Amino acid sequence: MSQFRPARPAVLPSRRFLLALVAGGGLATSLPACSLPTRLAAVPRGGASTATVLGLPDERFFPTEAAGQTALQREFVAALERQLAARGLPSSAPLPESDLLGISGGGENGAFGAGLLNGWTERGGRPGFFLVTGISTGALSAPFAFLGSAWDAKLKDVHTNITLADMLVQRNFTAAVWDDGMADNSPLFSTISRYIDEALLAEIAPAYDDGRLLLIGTSNLDAQMPVIWRIGAIARSGHPKALDTIRRILLASSAIPGAFAPVLVDVTLDGKPL
Repeated sequence: MSQFRPARPAVLPSRRFLLALVAGGGLATSLPACSLPTRLAAVPRGGASTATVLGLPDERFFPTEAAGQTALQREFVAALERQLAARGLPSSAPLPESDLLGISGGGENGAFGAGLLNGWTERGGRPGFFLVTGISTGALSAPFAFLGSAWDAKLKDVHTNITLADMLVQRNFTAAVWDDGMADNSPLFSTISRYIDEALLAEIAPAYDDGRLLLIGTSNLDAQMPVIWRIGAIARSGHPKALDTIRRILLASSAIPGAFAPVLVDVTLDGKPL
């Protein structure tokens, strides 16, 4: 089993909220018994890059390792080859110009990026992106940005119609010692699940076939390495756990270290579940 979080600290609620979270916990009059969460054995040191979540080749990349860098380069080359094939061009044809979009974090400021993309659509001239990457709050925007202007309403809704109750359940101050985070972010997983559904995956899969890439960043806490996930390939796989896995990747990327629990993902190493 592996733990994943953002490659950099994410900030969904504001800093003012985090202070209120601690203060609110301090006012709790009851101190219910708490215990550390149970988990299966972690992947042994050095085995993270060979463990698999869905059994797909190169389902994720470890860019700080030479093998991961090589695999990521192969992914870009293969995507460009699929682009040429989708356009009916030979592999020897000049590579098409490509537009790239990287969406970073910023907590509540993530709404700025959503507004920018909506405004870009209204102004005209917004391209279809060859590559969209997302991390932290940007991970929640990336799938909609990847699918294009037709999904602008959903993108706007994600950033304007979500309340604090849609993201977390507050815990008292003892969670800082006994729990895995200062808040329970299971409501955020439910919220992500409302937006990231089978219909969305059905749109991502053919875009991947056409040579476009959607990549989301997290960190493997056990291995202490950044991870890049091939969301398009996972969506295209048809694996029965593809949808749940993508939802968990987005949750992991948007979780606040210390405030939210790391996301546990079941993996298989040498045929053994961990």
